[in-house]
Amino acid sequence: MKRLFKTIILGNIVIASLISCNPKKEVDYTKYANYASLFQNSATGNCALIEKSIAADGTAVYSATASVVATGRCRESSFFTFPTTPEEAKIKADAYYNGMTLTFDKYDECSNLIKTGVASRELISAESIVSAASNSNDGCVKVVNKVYYCKDTASLTAFRNKFRYHSITNAKVDMQVSFDSIITANAIANKVLDLKYEEAVIGNLRIANTSEINLFDGAESNALVSSIAQDSACFKKLILGNANLKTAYTKIPTIQEFFKEEINISDRKGVTETITPALFCVYGANVSPSQASGSTPAIGICPTSYPVY
Repeated sequence: MKRLFKTIILGNIVIASLISCNPKKEVDYTKYANYASLFQNSATGNCALIEKSIAADGTAVYSATASVVATGRCRESSFFTFPTTPEEAKIKADAYYNGMTLTFDKYDECSNLIKTGVASRELISAESIVSAASNSNDGCVKVVNKVYYCKDTASLTAFRNKFRYHSITNAKVDMQVSFDSIITANAIANKVLDLKYEEAVIGNLRIANTSEINLFDGAESNALVSSIAQDSACFKKLILGNANLKTAYTKIPTIQEFFKEEINISDRKGVTETITPALFCVYGANVSPSQASGSTPAIGICPTSYPVY
């Protein structure tokens, strides 16, 4: 629950071995862009999705994930959908898998994965959704991306009470540690994988906009993630068949290891900026900043203006 974005394609992944590379003279990336202007709340706004959990010592821990949303959309419906019946949840699950199946159907290379998509869809039933929710610790279950089903009103209320939606003016300022850590991760990946991004591009980082997030949440991206380990020919066709999706993925240096053949040096030379789906921070009475470790980025403390509940 603490990371609502796809962990392979959308996350800023740094393979642990990359961290062990020989150090290089530090580059001052701040000279390349006026970062603050990239994060102002203008046509779109920054929204922090805040999740509360209880630590072993009984104190509250808050994890904030900042993303870009349409103006006025910093609210529950931007992140969660709660079907009221298992049958409705099943319909939404079917729509999710049908979207992938229709995408696979566009390309001969993906014909084998149509069966996989259908099989995945058929594994989910109203009965299996109810069973999963009943057997979960909190009475709620994630059906597919952004769709959750809770077994009863009490479970739904408790689930909702874990979250708050906090409009913020400038995510980069609030989450500077996360922002800087992602730039560092991108720089390491650029060096170790010899991606040949320009230093200015590495420094010119912003949060993915709503159009890009919609791409990442869409059927073609879901199909792409599904095909990574299953069918290389299909994977290649999917990324090459959607120019907008390819451009968006090209702007995330730490995932280029997955696109050795599909995204090349000339593609990376063609971008002028990098993106991250989200920024992160934490807070609470006994919470401390975390340092970067392996594939885990550094995360700092949120501003005191963030809600306590």
